[in-house]
Amino acid sequence: MEKLAFQSGAWYATGWGIDERTRTPIVRAIIRWDISARMPNLPTPGTVARSLWLTRNVIGHPAAPSVAATSEAEAQEMAIQWARALADAVAKSAAPTVATLISETRVGEMLAEILQRLEQILESQRQMYQEYLELKRRQVQLLERASGARAAD
Repeated sequence: MEKLAFQSGAWYATGWGIDERTRTPIVRAIIRWDISARMPNLPTPGTVARSLWLTRNVIGHPAAPSVAATSEAEAQEMAIQWARALADAVAKSAAPTVATLISETRVGEMLAEILQRLEQILESQRQMYQEYLELKRRQVQLLERASGARAAD
């Protein structure tokens, strides 16, 4: 999520998904480390989560906590609520408001797109290298012919 926050210019990012180990819907949020370092008075996602959900366990580092949900629909709603609360917290701290909601499923899709593009680039480079080798082979043949013609003279 932090990479997507950097790419989009967001200071905070929230997301939801399923914990692979426990199969529990979870909601996550982060504050970019560079923003947190420059503006230490900004509230952390953990602080905001604790004020939103008094009866829920907020686990993890305060800058990147997680909260369990009962269903994926609830997790999605919680992520939206958290994103809005983070945007409000930024507004109250007299900083420009920037918050982005990023679905964890979209993260996977974006990574797949990046990997596909990398494969295309690598294939293009492989083809260019094969063309380079073919040109070098032709160059060597021409040099051999030229030196053979000189030897015949």
